[in-house]
Amino acid sequence: MIRLWILACWKRYKRSSKPFRRRVGLWFGLLGGKLVGRHNFETFKRVCLDLAQHEQHTAFACVVRWYDPDLRLPVHRAAFMSAGAAHGSLNAFRLFSGPYRAFEKIYRNDAIEWARCRFFYEAVLPMLDESLLKVPSLLAQGEGRRLLFAHFELVRIDPLSRQGYLKLAGRVISLLRSVPVSIRPDDQWLGGWQDTPFFTAQVAKTWKLLESEGVSVVPLERSMRAAVLLPRFAAHGDLSKPNLGAGNLVLDWDCFGYFPAEYDVALVVALCIDSDGELSQELESFISASYAGLGAVTSLMDYRYHVYLLALIMADRKDTKLALYDRLFRSAA
Repeated sequence: MIRLWILACWKRYKRSSKPFRRRVGLWFGLLGGKLVGRHNFETFKRVCLDLAQHEQHTAFACVVRWYDPDLRLPVHRAAFMSAGAAHGSLNAFRLFSGPYRAFEKIYRNDAIEWARCRFFYEAVLPMLDESLLKVPSLLAQGEGRRLLFAHFELVRIDPLSRQGYLKLAGRVISLLRSVPVSIRPDDQWLGGWQDTPFFTAQVAKTWKLLESEGVSVVPLERSMRAAVLLPRFAAHGDLSKPNLGAGNLVLDWDCFGYFPAEYDVALVVALCIDSDGELSQELESFISASYAGLGAVTSLMDYRYHVYLLALIMADRKDTKLALYDRLFRSAA
């Protein structure tokens, strides 16, 4: 009888749609990890994202509690949002409405993103002028054995025009550079900008592209080795357009760190060139304006060079990378 039931289930599974089979595979992967004591966080993330996309609120909370019974998730009326491709946190987030308005992120206990975010809120945010920057408040946090949650103030995000985006990005960069860099030995890990998941992935992508195009990576490797010695400043680390909003709103401090002065500028430049396909005069002016106050540590020529160098790594489009490579290396030759 049991064999017939298993056979019937198998036949039904084979006739089902591909999305259904994918969901079944995720659930069995999560269950298998639980049974053998190996909790696969990536599988857990995919299960939670699937539940969020299908508005399965109760099942979402149950899976989180099942994955980490020690984590006590707050119970409030919530909606779901899914976005991004985070490394140490879920890609599904709960939005609480009603009397308690909050945006919830769930991290892995050892997530470097949460360590960066917490350092910013505890050590850096108090030094910033609140009249010049709007940062959502950290309302609550809780920790279990494998996971932790953080609740941030739920804010309205009004998108910016291109000019507004560049203006606010420049303001954030300028304000953060005025923050003293911590010299405590325990905080030195914040300077590991080349080891961040985003940057290492972009480096690998760039090297693969250049090799496939038959372009030498030697000058790029040489320049990147020299970039390690660039002076460090406090930096947001992810000044993409979705993280900035009207009213000087700046979100998502999971990538905060002590990075070269050119880092945040290069990311803005890379994103804008990717969307426009060209390095416009507006971007050139943005780079020049962002150089203000750095005359004592670098020349404008070197500053521009390293902005283009990091933008080459950070850009996603093939033509953007190749155009920046030509600007940096082929034209110099």
